[in-house]
Amino acid sequence: MTEPRKLIEPLVTPQGERVHVLKCHPDAFDAVWRRAKLFEWRSTADREFRIGDFVRFGEWTPADQVGTPGRFTGREIIARVPYVLTRRFGMPDGFAVLSLDVVAKTRHSTAALSALTFEPDPEP
Repeated sequence: MTEPRKLIEPLVTPQGERVHVLKCHPDAFDAVWRRAKLFEWRSTADREFRIGDFVRFGEWTPADQVGTPGRFTGREIIARVPYVLTRRFGMPDGFAVLSLDVVAKTRHSTAALSALTFEPDPEP
């Protein structure tokens, strides 16, 4: 018998909005920051993404092969998810493509990474 999968529950704001907190490698993060990449490919093995959710990307520099640990850089992006694509067009089960509507970007010290305060992102 298969165990039911354990989902990571998103944060829920006082207004009832669901926020998924995710790491994002620098190359992909920078493309979202510049609005060149308006989608995200993610595993759904441990999360359930829904239309209307928000994602909070923290730019994450992964550990390297000489032992330097991974770390957050201090840049973050908040994006609304207006569309979620799953199980279509040859996509494998267990993955989703999220469309992204960037609503805020911020840079701050790594000591403040747990804060949930963001400044609105000015239109390009």
